Amino acid sequence: SYYPATGPLSRDKYAKHMMALEATAHNRHVWMMAGNRTGKTEGFLLFAITCAMTGEYPDWWKGRRWNRPVKVWLASTIGTKTRDILQFKLLGMPNARGEGIMPADNIVNTTAKSGIREAIDTFYIQHKSGGVSVGQFKSYDQGRTAFEGTEQDIIGLDEEPPMPVY
Repeated sequence: SYYPATGPLSRDKYAKHMMALEATAHNRHVWMMAGNRTGKTEGFLLFAITCAMTGEYPDWWKGRRWNRPVKVWLASTIGTKTRDILQFKLLGMPNARGEGIMPADNIVNTTAKSGIREAIDTFYIQHKSGGVSVGQFKSYDQGRTAFEGTEQDIIGLDEEPPMPVY
């Protein structure tokens, strides 16, 4: 239901979002800088993550398409912000899992993060290819070493990260 062809939320009213989504087709790094409450997190980052992790794209999509499961990191400033913004918007509230952007039918499993109440560490998403995409929630306050070592297909950074994390 994101970015319909017509109506008050039609995609023609979101030219910058469309440009950023399309830029994923040919760029390794895509930054979207805009004012607060303009849809950077939900309308760009988490919408693109949902498409990539599920392999389901709208007909109008001009960005990169993944035909296999992907590995994803999503991070923000501190653990509670990652939970309250990225996790809750993507997967839904703890008592309403599947009511976020990610379709409930695609959520295979989640594992708890230690030390932060109701936070998820890892989440598994059914990809249309038959495989399972794997995502992890992180935060910049974990430090640079938390971002080392494993290869990821997509790293979504919500809010500007410190240079060592980047």
